[in-house]
Parts: sequence; C-alpha cells; structure tokens
Amino acid sequence: MSSMVAPEAAAVRFAGPMNYRIEGDVVHLEADLRICDSERANRADWSLQFWTDDSSASICIAELPLGSLDAAPGAVVPVGGSALATLPAGQGAHAVAFRLMCAGAGESEQHDAAGFAHTQDFVLPHLLGSVGYRFDGEQVEISVEGVANPRDGANLTGTLSLELWALPAAYQGGSFQGAPVAGIQIGSLSGQQSLGAMSFSLPAASLPPGEWFLTLMLREWTPAGFVTRDFTRFEQTYVVEAPAAKAPAAKAPAAKAPAAKAPEAAAAKPAAKKAAPVKQPVVAAKPAAKPVEKKAAAPAAVALNSASVAEIAAIKGVSKKLAEAIVAARPFKKLSDLTSVKGLGEKLLDKLKGQITL
Repeated sequence: MSSMVAPEAAAVRFAGPMNYRIEGDVVHLEADLRICDSERANRADWSLQFWTDDSSASICIAELPLGSLDAAPGAVVPVGGSALATLPAGQGAHAVAFRLMCAGAGESEQHDAAGFAHTQDFVLPHLLGSVGYRFDGEQVEISVEGVANPRDGANLTGTLSLELWALPAAYQGGSFQGAPVAGIQIGSLSGQQSLGAMSFSLPAASLPPGEWFLTLMLREWTPAGFVTRDFTRFEQTYVVEAPAAKAPAAKAPAAKAPAAKAPEAAAAKPAAKKAAPVKQPVVAAKPAAKPVEKKAAAPAAVALNSASVAEIAAIKGVSKKLAEAIVAARPFKKLSDLTSVKGLGEKLLDKLKGQITL
C-alpha cells in the first residue's frame, strides 16, 4: 500500500534532469533530488522507482534503493544506479515516469513523481498472428501462427516458453497470480529471426472450481527466472463447476420388535441362600495411548541458481534487495560462495542453510 504526500509537505522532490537507459533486463536510473526537510530526509529510507504511466494499470519496471539522504535543506543531491527490470509484457509504446518513494510504517509514501515527454517501446520477443487453445479430455491443444525476436541480430533470447495460464482476473501485462494449465519450451531465437506456425497437444492441469481468465503467454528465461514477454487474453472465460455433493443414503425403517409375553406365575419356593460373591481380581486400567504427533513436512529448499527474485525474497530473512543481489551474482558452485554477496554473511548463511540449495 502507498499514499501520496502533498507537494508542500514533501521531504524530498525532483530538482532537475532525469535519465534512464535500458540494457536487456537491467535499467540505469539517474535523477537530481532537492532536500526540503533535512531531518525527515536523513531518517527515512528512500527509493527511486521507474513506472509505466499509462491510463490503464501502471507497472513498476524497476526500483533503485537510495537509503537515507543526508544533506542540508535546499541542497540538490544527485542519485543514480542500476536495477533489475521487470519490463511490461506485450507490444506497443508506454508512457513512463519516475516516482520518489519513502518507506513508512506499514505503507510507503510517494513524495514526488515526474513523467517523461516521450513514450517508450520495449523491444521484446512476441507472438505473431492468431493463437488459440482447445480442450480435449485431459489434453489441451495450443496453437500459434509464429514467434519473432525483433532485437538486434547479435541477440539470442533466453529459453522461450509457451504457457497457458488460468487467472482470477484479466491479465494487464505485469506480475500475476494464477494456475498454470499447460506449457512447453520452444528453445532460443536469434535477433531478427522468427519461428513459423506451431501446434502442441499437452497434458492439461485440473483447475479448482471458479471462473478463470485464460491467457496464453510467451515467456523468456532471464537472470530473474521466466518473465512474460507477450500474451494473448481470451475473451471467453473458462468456468469450472464445483462437483455436486452426494445425497446421503436413505435409512431403512427400523423393524418392530414383537410384543413380549407376560411370563406365567410360578409356584412359590422357599428362598435360597445367597452365595457369597466371588471377588474378581482388580486389573489396573492402562493409561490411554498418547496420539503420535505427525511432524509437518519441511518446506522444499529454494534452488538459488534457478529460482526467481520473488521466490528467493520469500525465504525468511531474505529481503528483496538481497534476493536481487543473489540473482545478479549467480551461479554458485557451493553454498559457502554466497558469502561473497553483499549483505549475506556467514551468520545469515547458517540460518538459511535449511531453506536453500543450489
């Protein structure tokens, strides 16, 4: 969650030229910042963010941590650096902007924002022509007219993958949550080259009950894992009905017991002497057996040489900034190599050893 600070209440604002440069999946950001409130600027944790600035859903492309800003009121502080980029999927130009963010208790604050006059095209592998899918029992057939790589001729994509996803809402081109239905890797593609029509019959994963928005995605392997490069949304939603509950079996009516006959009266006999009761040996009751507690299965260790930034950041004790540093420094030959990553010392490595693998 984030909130916007009024201009007159901002602790730091943009003060001049702003620049960015995109190189593959890395973006370089530069900006000048003016200190308005030195006390707040010095004690807060700041970041420079790069966003799409479209009228539809905006996407955070990259975030550059700045830390605290120690300067006198009115001072202009130049900042800059590089960060991993999450480029918006799909084709077409986007308006882009910088946002100046401050981490707060429970939510972040936006102290300033500034857009660029030009739009930005992101040169990414993309789908060609029409695409489609068709379910056939436990299989799904995926078809595309082609895939192209418009990058420079010297470029070679990462491994490309065609994936059909079921999403709870229509996909907008950024990060997403959903259920994978089927997918297949189709290899790498050189710049200025394309692949022709393809059709695959693949095992289809079963989906939970609900209404799903099916989307075919073209994804590429990067240092941050597979990321979406292009997509096609299908207008018709896919509905999975909940299985009907079984009706309980009808109980058979209980049989009536025959009426008991009254016993005939017997002639009175002299009362017999009662025999002395036989004492039964007392058997000590065994204490009830304690239920055996089943140990919860340990969570699967995260493979640091192949996991995405989000998967690594989900490990307890690992921040998003540290996850990005781990991704940038891999591959690792052994776990002890992780201590070469800034911010990951031997003490933290000992805590993480049960949660990570290579």
